[in-house]
Amino acid sequence: MRYSLADYAVTIKTNDATLAGVLGNNGTYTIGGSGNPLEQITIDVTEDMWTTESFATGAYIHNQNLSRIGKITIRLSQISEYTDVFKNIVQLHYTGNYNGLTVSVVKINNVDKSVVSTICTGEDCYFTKIPSQEYGKTAGMDDWVLTCGVISYS
Repeated sequence: MRYSLADYAVTIKTNDATLAGVLGNNGTYTIGGSGNPLEQITIDVTEDMWTTESFATGAYIHNQNLSRIGKITIRLSQISEYTDVFKNIVQLHYTGNYNGLTVSVVKINNVDKSVVSTICTGEDCYFTKIPSQEYGKTAGMDDWVLTCGVISYS
């Protein structure tokens, strides 16, 4: 089995004309692949889908939670071109009434950058904030966190 982060990417999509203007490429933005400043992708569904409750009698029940809210974190170099794009989207979402983004984590063909498969998709996603900005001896890393209304795995 071979693993490389270069085989994975994040796609960010919008149907909103104003946000599409910031993202470019007809409202679809892809981060990842070989030679990209992407450091890590983290997907976190916030709540357990199943829990088990027990009783003093030894009986138990399984409780299903239909909530699929969660977060997708994109860690990348603070000096990448994505930083300015993300900052602009945060400002637009904060000051206007725009729909959330669709964010997918995908496996890509590293030769032609085509999508091989989708790992998960977050729907109705918003960046939580502009991350802390650090300036020092070397370029820092930014953790861009998106809160998502629904995260579904393929």
